[in-house]
Amino acid sequence: MDKPGIVYPNALRFDLSVAEISAWPEKIIEASKRALDEVASTISAPSWEKTIEALMDEDSVYGTSVANCTFFSHVHTDKAIRDASTEAEMTLDKYSIEKSQRYDVYLAVKAYVDHQMPKDVLNAEKQYLIKQLMLDFQLSGMTLSEEKRSVLKQIKSEIAEAGTLFSRNIAEDKTHVEFTEVQLNGVSETVLKSLGKSEDGTKFVVTMKYPELLPVLEKALDPSTRESLTVANASRLMKENVPLLENVLELRKKQAELLGFETPAHHVLANKMAPSPQAVLDFLSDLNNRLESAHVVELAEALKVKEESCKKNGYAFDGKVQSWDRLFTNQLILARDYAMDQEEIAEYFPMQHVVQSTLEIYQELFGVSFSKTEHPHVWHPDVVQYSVHDTDTKDFIGHFYLDLHPRDGKYTHAAEFGLSKACVVGGRRQHPVAAMVANFTKPTADTPSLLRHTEVTTWAHELGHVLHELLGSSSYSPFSGTSTARDFVEAPSQALENWCFEKDALLRLSKHHKSGEPLPDHLIDALVRSKNANIATFLRRQIFFATYDMTLHMTTSKDAPSNTQQLWKELSIKLTKVPPPENTNGAATFNHIMGGYQACYYGYLWSEVFAADIFKQFKLQGIFNGVLGRTYRRKVLAHGGSRSEMESLVDFLDREPTNEAFLEHIGLLPASH
Repeated sequence: MDKPGIVYPNALRFDLSVAEISAWPEKIIEASKRALDEVASTISAPSWEKTIEALMDEDSVYGTSVANCTFFSHVHTDKAIRDASTEAEMTLDKYSIEKSQRYDVYLAVKAYVDHQMPKDVLNAEKQYLIKQLMLDFQLSGMTLSEEKRSVLKQIKSEIAEAGTLFSRNIAEDKTHVEFTEVQLNGVSETVLKSLGKSEDGTKFVVTMKYPELLPVLEKALDPSTRESLTVANASRLMKENVPLLENVLELRKKQAELLGFETPAHHVLANKMAPSPQAVLDFLSDLNNRLESAHVVELAEALKVKEESCKKNGYAFDGKVQSWDRLFTNQLILARDYAMDQEEIAEYFPMQHVVQSTLEIYQELFGVSFSKTEHPHVWHPDVVQYSVHDTDTKDFIGHFYLDLHPRDGKYTHAAEFGLSKACVVGGRRQHPVAAMVANFTKPTADTPSLLRHTEVTTWAHELGHVLHELLGSSSYSPFSGTSTARDFVEAPSQALENWCFEKDALLRLSKHHKSGEPLPDHLIDALVRSKNANIATFLRRQIFFATYDMTLHMTTSKDAPSNTQQLWKELSIKLTKVPPPENTNGAATFNHIMGGYQACYYGYLWSEVFAADIFKQFKLQGIFNGVLGRTYRRKVLAHGGSRSEMESLVDFLDREPTNEAFLEHIGLLPASH
C-alpha cells in the first residue's frame, strides 16, 4: 500500500535537452506502431485482453509520452526548447491523425464486437467503452472508403499544423504599448512597480499579459490609454492568425461533409451532451432574451459613470460606451454601489495563503490530503510539486504541479494540463499527474503576489480541473478524469467557483498581507452582493463568443467563406451592443476555436446550468460538508467519462438537472430553499 511520506516517482521528465526532445517523437511513434500492429494482428482471434485492453494500454502510454514531450512548448524558459517542443508537437499531431486512421485496428475492434463480444460478460464500463470506441471510429472516418479516408487524413493534418502555429504565435507575441506616468493616471503604485520600463527608462511598458493588461484597463482614467491598449490587444496577430483560422474553417467544412454531417457543428456535437447545433442556439437566444432589460440598465449605468469620471478628471467624454470602457466602468460601479475596490480587496488575498487555504478546504471536502514534495523534479524554480493521498485509505493518488507566475514565452492564460491519466495500464493502476499553469502577479521585493478576487475564482476553477484529473477511478484512459463531453467538463470547476462568494469560505481564503486579518464583514458583504453586478453585460459577452463560434461552424462549403472580422463586428454590436475597435479582429487570438473548443464554446454556459445545480446541494447541506463532498467525488468526479454525464448527474442529484438553480444563480429567479 502507498504511504504518505514516501516519494513516488512518475513517468515524466522535465530535464530534456533540445536533442532529446527532437529525437523523442520518433521513439514514441515507433512504440505506438508496434503496439497497434499487435492489436491489428488479433483480427482473426480477437479478445478483450489482446484487442481492447491492449488498445487502451497503448492509448495511455502514448498520451503520457506525448504530453511530456509537448508540454515544454507552453512553459519552458528556453526558446530553443519551446521550439523543439512545438516541432515535436506538430510531428506527433500528424502521427496522431495517422494513428486515428488505422483501418486495420478498426477492423480488429469490429471483429471483436461482431464475433467475440456476444460471448463475453462485460460490465457497464466495458460496454460503454465499446460503444464510444465504435462512435469514435465512425467520427474519424473508418466507415468511409479508402480514397475518402486518405483525403480526410490530409485535411486533419493541415488543421493540426495550423492549430499549433496559431497557438505558438499567441504564446510568443510581443505586442506592448508604452505609456508615460501621466497616461497611467489612476493605476496603482503596486501595478506600476510590476511593469517593465522602456529602453530609455522614461515610460512604462504594458504587454498583453493579463496581470498587466487588466489592471490598466480597469484603472486608467484616460480613455485614450484604455483605447490604445484595447486596439493593440484586439488587432494583434491579425496578419499571422486570421488566414490560419479562415483556412481551418474551410477545412472543417470539407471534413464534416466527408463524414456525412451537414456542418462542422453537427460533426462536433455528435458526441456531446447538447442534442444539436440548433438546440445550442436556442439555449443561447433564450438566455440572451432573458437578459435584455437588465443589459439596457447596465449599459446606461456604464455610460453614466464614464461621463462622471471624464468630467471629474478632465478628459473628453465621447457620449458612448466603448469596448475599452467595459472593465473600467465595471470597477467604477463596483466601487460606487458596493464600496469595492479590487486592489484593496487584493490586499487580503496573498497568493500563498489562498493556495494553502484552498487546499485545506478541498482536503476536507473530498477526502484527500496534499503535501509538498521536498525535492521536486520540475521544469522551473517557480514550480511547486504536490503529492496527493486518500485521507481514509492513505493510498497514494497522484501528483500535481503549480506553475503560477508569468514568464516570457509561457502560456498566457490559466489552464490545467493533464500529463498522465488515472487508469489501468498493463494490469496496474497508473497514477495521474496534472499541472496547473497560470499567470498571477509575481511578488516584488516588498509585496507578495496579491490576487484580485477574479483571480481567486480562476485559481479555484483551475484547481478544480486538477482534482477532476486526479480523482478519476476509471480503468481506461479515454474516460479518465476530465475526459468527459466537452460541454460538461467545465461544470465541476465552475461549481467550485461558488465557494469564493460564500462568507465562511472567504474568511478562510483571506488574510491581509500586512495585518494578517481576514476580509472585514463590509468587504465580504460587498463581494457577496456584487456576484451578479453587471451580470447581463458579462453573460451577453459570453453569449457573443459562443454564438460567434457556433455561427462560424454552422456553414457548409457551398456557402461563401467566412469573413471572421465582419462577423465579429456584427455579432459584437448585436449581442453586446458595443462595437469592437475599427480595423481589428479579436478572432486572431480566440484560441478556443482553434485549440479544441470549436463549436463548443457554448459549453461554458451550458455546463453552468449543471454547476449551479451541483453547488446548490452544498449550499443546502453545508459548503464544507465532507460527506456530501465524498459522495460527489464518488458519483461524479470518479467516473469521468466512463458513463454518460447525465447518468452521473442524476446519480448525485437524485433527479435530472434543471435550470432553476442557474437562473437563481444569475439573479433571474429568486432563491429557493
